[in-house]
Amino acid sequence: MNAEKYSDAVRLTGEKYGLPDFAYQQEVVSDSEKETAMEIIKDIKHKISLLCDRIEPGKNNVIIPFHEVITAALPGEKAADMTTAKRLFSLISLSAIVNVDERPRYVLRKEGDPVLQTIPFVVFEDLRESVSFLENAAVDGVRQYIHEWYNDVFLVSYNAKNEPDSKERKGETLVEKRIGLTTEQLADATYQKQNKKFGTKQILENYVDPLVNQGYMDKADSDLDKRNKIYYPILTSKIRKLFDSERV
Repeated sequence: MNAEKYSDAVRLTGEKYGLPDFAYQQEVVSDSEKETAMEIIKDIKHKISLLCDRIEPGKNNVIIPFHEVITAALPGEKAADMTTAKRLFSLISLSAIVNVDERPRYVLRKEGDPVLQTIPFVVFEDLRESVSFLENAAVDGVRQYIHEWYNDVFLVSYNAKNEPDSKERKGETLVEKRIGLTTEQLADATYQKQNKKFGTKQILENYVDPLVNQGYMDKADSDLDKRNKIYYPILTSKIRKLFDSERV
């Protein structure tokens, strides 16, 4: 969270303990709003139950027309990549089920079975929401301050780049094979966006290495300086091409 959200949380805590219940409900959240939220959750559970009641646990009940494209875009080099793939496809499927009323669907009935089975189709919006959730969820034991740095510094700086870095050397133009950020660039971005001054070694040890180890980021050798690495977000870089002109 940023400073504004922390401030809001402190303010809400003060109001909770500083106001009588009727005033707190009017100012912050009412019992009726809580009941509405509970009804929404019940509705979601009901949809899931209706669609999956006849499916054995662990079995799939959605159709992802572009699953091969997603699979090809995902990394597949280490154990963490399997976890990423499972989480992504699970979230995509859940999104289609929860939003079944707004999704195209295939309705069938097996011979001799009076009950119809509804199978929703996944659409791009399900993929978009799932990727966004994965990128913003603090999972895998990544500390909150590292996750904030990932969102506020790393992703913002990465998304600001439209093309790989390049430089002239002896009359020849050298170009990186992909968009990425060096630890030096990340140190500068950290100072600009968070007003924190770190050396490249501190950036690497405090932020980059934990995120690489947990599967948020990956690295490649720099084509501009063989002594350096460039870093890029795994999901963002692998799946952004699935969306028109927007980065995920």
